[in-house]
Amino acid sequence: MVESDVQSTNSGISKIDAARRQLYTAIELWFTDGDGLSTFTLAYASFKLLGNLYAHQGTDEFGKAIDQLTKEKGAHKSMARIANFLKHADRDPDDSLSFFQPALTVTVIGLSTLLYKNLKNSFSLRMQAFDSWTEATAADELGIPETDQNAERAAINTRVRELLRHAPREHYMRSALEHYKYLLANRDRLTAALNEAIAQGKSLQEFLDSQYKKF
Repeated sequence: MVESDVQSTNSGISKIDAARRQLYTAIELWFTDGDGLSTFTLAYASFKLLGNLYAHQGTDEFGKAIDQLTKEKGAHKSMARIANFLKHADRDPDDSLSFFQPALTVTVIGLSTLLYKNLKNSFSLRMQAFDSWTEATAADELGIPETDQNAERAAINTRVRELLRHAPREHYMRSALEHYKYLLANRDRLTAALNEAIAQGKSLQEFLDSQYKKF
């Protein structure tokens, strides 16, 4: 289920709503190339909230799997080190941050969207936009198979991913923002078109072919 991105106006704010709103803002900041430290702070706060909530409310071991994965990849300590630097100064007022990789923020946001999706069985449009961009640009690294069976278009998709991988940051982020805006503006139309195609008995490939013919 894709849930609304409209913010809650209730006087009481639940933990899950707080996590969602922090993640929502982190995604918005990331796509608009906002301040990296602020983006990381919001994303990590959401990640920790969702991880804790999963331990209490999750119905499977997905939360534990995410926690184990970050430890195995060595990201656990790096994320905690950056987060602690950004929110505490009681014991180390003269400390400085010697490392900060923006790519780590992408990891934190991505893991947070997965935790939220599995915990709530829903996905906001902003989360869906981030997830689709990650899958579109890092399909090879993530082991995501090509869904388009048209060989020519599949080759183009691979070439685009390769170009983005080596593109200057400003070009990469410009493409990300265009993708984000397009999905926000057209998701409902595309979803309706896909549902109509399915109702007519068409395959996903037939739907993709029909969409490309419009361009």
